[in-house]
This record gives sequence, structure tokens and C-alpha cells, in this order.
Amino acid sequence: MSIHWTYCEQNDASADLQQGDIIQRESALLEILQDCHSYFCDPRYTGFIVLSQSCDLVRRNSTGNPKAQYITLGVIRELDSVIAKILNETCHTGIENVLDSDRKDAAIEQLKKIINQNEQTRGIFYLHPVQVNGNRSVLATRSIAMLRVSIALRRQHYETICQARRLSLIDSYSAKLGWLVGNLYSRIATKDWEDREESPEASKTQCDRILEESNVDNKFKWQNLKILRETAKASKTNLNSITKDNLEDFLKSHPLPDKIEVAAKYVSRQAVDIYFKTMETAITDEIRTSGVARSLIQSCLKPEGDHDESKVLKGYIRAIRNSTGVNRESIGLNFNLIDHAIQQIDLSTYIAGTFTTPCSIPEDVRNKTVEILSRRFAEAMKGARDLEQKLISRLKNEADFRKQIKQ
Repeated sequence: MSIHWTYCEQNDASADLQQGDIIQRESALLEILQDCHSYFCDPRYTGFIVLSQSCDLVRRNSTGNPKAQYITLGVIRELDSVIAKILNETCHTGIENVLDSDRKDAAIEQLKKIINQNEQTRGIFYLHPVQVNGNRSVLATRSIAMLRVSIALRRQHYETICQARRLSLIDSYSAKLGWLVGNLYSRIATKDWEDREESPEASKTQCDRILEESNVDNKFKWQNLKILRETAKASKTNLNSITKDNLEDFLKSHPLPDKIEVAAKYVSRQAVDIYFKTMETAITDEIRTSGVARSLIQSCLKPEGDHDESKVLKGYIRAIRNSTGVNRESIGLNFNLIDHAIQQIDLSTYIAGTFTTPCSIPEDVRNKTVEILSRRFAEAMKGARDLEQKLISRLKNEADFRKQIKQ
């Protein structure tokens, strides 16, 4: 593997240290750390990077020492060892090792920010793998410098640090590192992967490789969080009881209704009302011509005065809902449907005081009304169901078409 364009090789131990120098874990350096920072001798810290400003690290001719009393080193870790935490922060579902598939693109964008040195919140500086001199490995895997985790060594250890130096960042990336460390108010213009590789997909390609090389798809399961929450809610299941291993069985045993069918059924319910509104005049005319209003005038109304059949009919329909004379059991399961149908007709002109008390609706009148309304409602339901099936078919065809376009 040739040296990456982020770095320049550094083999001159006599050269002054600079911000962005990559320091290897060599025995002499580990001995120093063992005395004062033993925690960072842990193998998970694969190397170190110089964070002190270059101007403070120049050795003075008179003393041979730099201006800085301490040399600050940031720790380096393999990206693979921390990627799980990064992904969980972006795509967490509340279930261990299960990531929200809807947030996968957001995770890719987060990784793009990292590899292009634009991650400021976490204090991360990406270090691409590279080898020096063919056999001496430096940054053998994708790594990150954790700028928030640093150690300070006395300047008396300057030479030891120089001996452990293997690489340096080139000037622009060293400056970007300094900007991130110092949280300055200007942006150092380092080129993104797209610019360096002259490919619009360069960053995404690197991110895909990171996920693949980190074995993310085996360690984690991607799952749409919205579907997961809806399924848990519908099945009254606590999310904490779901694990990565039983997730697939849980989703299979509690399938959610097809979204297209749910949408079509909603439209179908609206269609029932629409059909009935178009039938209002026809229903009213049929009840009037059947003699229902005339029978009411003859048997149920006060004899005084002339009665308008239309007003009487509307008052009768309103009375159906409120009268205890309706035998709901005799109408059976269809009563609620009929009641719903009645509500679609204009009931605003009910004439107070028209009906005698108590109001005894003749059985033949009631039966005729139920027969007419039941039949009309059945017609409306059939029309709505036909519309629903056509809508489902159309939506599914459109969904299949969109899927084919994406593929």
C-alpha cells in the first residue's frame, strides 16, 4: 500500500516535532507512559498524534529545548472499535444491536463528515490506513485520533517521541487538525475525497467499505424504527423485551396491515358517505312514493293543520334515531349501518310538536323504511368496496412501478 495523500513520510529523527506527527507505540515511549500514564499503554490505543502547535515545538539553538514545557499527544484508536458507538448514536432503536434502517443514510452522512475531517462535535480526526517502507506498519487499519482524549509529556521526552515518529500530516491537514483542536472561527480548506479522487461517489465508497470491513451487517441488524414501534404498540409489547435474535420472529408473528390497503380502506370509508350523499334525493323520493309519509300523517300525526309531506318525512327520519319504538334487535347487525345512513340525510328540519305523544310508528312503515335504507346502504357499500379494490390495485401497481424505476 503506497503512502496516502493525507501524509508525508517522516524518517528524520533530528527534525523538529510538528503538529500532526503520527507517533508509534514503541517500547521506549511505552516505558515513559507506564510511569505517568499507564492507562494509555492499553493496546486499544494503537498510536498517538502530536496536538501541540508546531511553533511551540521548535527547538531553540541556545537550549536545544522547545518553548513548550509539555508536549500534548492525542490518542489513536481503530475506527472499527468505536464505530458501533457512532452508529448507535445516529441510528439507535432502544434494542441492543438493532439499528434504524430509516437512519442508515444519516449514518453514511455522519461517516462522510468524519472521513472528510468535518466532524467537530465528537472531536474526531480520521486517519486512513497506510504502510511505510513496505513492512513497517503504521495505521494498519482505518483509525481515528480522539482529540478530546489527550496526554501531556514533559519536554525532556522530546527525543523519545521523535524516535517513535513515522508519519506526518501534510500542511493543509495539519492545519485542519490544529483548527479542530483549537476550535478556531475559520475553516481550513482541506479537499474532500470527491475532490482528491475526482469521483462524486468517493466519500460514499469509502463509507460503504468502512461498514463492510467493520462487519456491521453481521454485528447489527438494520430495522425500520417506525415499523418496529408501530408493531410493538399494536401487539402491546415492551421494546425492552425484544432482542436482535428474536426480532425477526417477533415481526413475523405480529405483521402490520399493508399500508396500501389501510389507505384504500380509509378512502373507502369516505366513499360510503359520498355515495350516500349522491343517493339522498333518491332515498327520500323512494320513501315518499312508498306511502310512508302519508301513512304517518294518517296514523301518527295530530289531525289539525295541513302537513307538508317532505317536512313530515324528514321529521320521521330524525325521529327514527330518537324513538324507543324502534326494535333494534329485529334489525340485527344492520341497524348501525342503517343508523349511519340516516345520519347522511339532512335532518335539520324536524318539526317540534308534530308527532303525538307517545309516537307509535306503524310496523309496516318501519319495516318499509328499514328495507329501503338497508338496500340503499348495501348499494353504497358495494360501490365503496369496488372503489377500494380499484384503488388498492392502482396503488400497488404504482408502488411496483416506482420500485422498478429505483432498481
